[in-house]
Amino acid sequence: MAGRVRSTAGWLAGAVLLLLAFWARGHAVFVPPMRSTAPIESLSYAPFRPGQSPLAPARWPSRAQVAADLALLAGKTRAIRTYGAIGGAYDLPALARAAGLHVWQGIWLSADAAANAREIAAGIALARAHPHTITRVIVGNEVLLRGDLTEPALAAMLDRVRAAVRQPVAYADVWEFWAKNPALAAHVDQMMVHVLPYWENHPVPADRAVAHIARVLARMAQEFPGKPIVLGETGWPSRGHWRGAAAPGRVAQTRFLRAFLDRAAAAHWDYNIIEAFDQHWKVATEGSVGTAWGLWSADRHAKFSRTGPVARDPDWPLHAALALALAALLAAFWDRPAGDRSHGRRVLLACAAGGLLVAADQALAALAFTPARLALAALALAGQAGLAITLGRAQARRLHAWLALAFLVLALAVSVPVALWPRYRDLPTPLLALAGLAALAGTVPAGPRAIRAVLAAGLGASACAIAVHGGLADRPAWLCAGLLLVLAGAGARRAA
Repeated sequence: MAGRVRSTAGWLAGAVLLLLAFWARGHAVFVPPMRSTAPIESLSYAPFRPGQSPLAPARWPSRAQVAADLALLAGKTRAIRTYGAIGGAYDLPALARAAGLHVWQGIWLSADAAANAREIAAGIALARAHPHTITRVIVGNEVLLRGDLTEPALAAMLDRVRAAVRQPVAYADVWEFWAKNPALAAHVDQMMVHVLPYWENHPVPADRAVAHIARVLARMAQEFPGKPIVLGETGWPSRGHWRGAAAPGRVAQTRFLRAFLDRAAAAHWDYNIIEAFDQHWKVATEGSVGTAWGLWSADRHAKFSRTGPVARDPDWPLHAALALALAALLAAFWDRPAGDRSHGRRVLLACAAGGLLVAADQALAALAFTPARLALAALALAGQAGLAITLGRAQARRLHAWLALAFLVLALAVSVPVALWPRYRDLPTPLLALAGLAALAGTVPAGPRAIRAVLAAGLGASACAIAVHGGLADRPAWLCAGLLLVLAGAGARRAA
């Protein structure tokens, strides 16, 4: 009886600590309120909702959805910035005018000459049709950064549009490329510079980001005297991976936006914030951080407020409840008498198998969490649980060993790309923590020792590269590297 009481007390203490950990991670914190009450000057606007994408023309939003978006933005921003002139079965400037919004009309340029000709023609037509709604025309976005066009080719396109429209014409690129291509300023009416402190080659943390923006704008004004400077993009992501000391998050995003908007109002900056709504489709090219720059979620729920405390994770009670449910499930089987624990071990094996499947799905889908993928993972987990419960001890041990080897392979597969190309890739920390340790616990991985030694060496090298890329200030990178070293060490010991 005393043992049962101690065991129950231990699990209750663990549950309390778990709740405190989730609360500390998600509770609301104080952020200084804004002083300015002025509307935002402009917001980048992409109309895509969950399941929609500009890469799939059949999945564009409807006219009614776009009209609802613009009605939501009315009164909160003076203008919206678009990036292309072709796409969608609606007249966006007309809908913006009905909502009382101006438009910074974009013309998308790429390496495709025919597509560029169509975009330029469409952009000129829109600017002529809506001279009072479209207040500026932006010919090309980060074309030089991507290397799609040469400076002379871009200059010729700018000159063509300037001769055809009455609105000021701009070109938009990161500020370093304006410094590298100063002759391009003669071909625009306004220089549109992008200053994204999170994405800088030397990332700037949120609490120093506004001062960095002010320095860049002052430098641009000094290098291009008399030329109007427009801050074409700035913002901060609400989730994603750290870049050095630049940490994403809802609190960091709100802290940056409140400070920036106050400074912009006081300094009379001409600016555009990226972006109005989170864009899930960007996960394939920019990782999860690319999906989370919106002031509203993809479901059109507000993320940004001008005053009041900010929750680090508004859904922390749900996450804590799920963790407690899993802990209760493990406790129910772990507290059985010794002779009955084989059943609990088989359930643990099922959890490892399900975690492995979820990890593989995340890796293959670039961490795109869609309901279909989560449903598939849940069904497979249920199937693995049924299989594990019916297996005998020897069969379960063999299956566990092969799962351990499979996870080592998967851990290396998802870690190498992060180690070599870290800019747009998410750290695989969750799948390493949840699935890897369970799959390897107390089990010798199957397969030849030489294979396990190679896997261990690769995991160790990936851990070192991730830590170096992250730098001393990137705590998540060090956590990920530590987990990889744990796995590498386990593989090395068993390979010896």
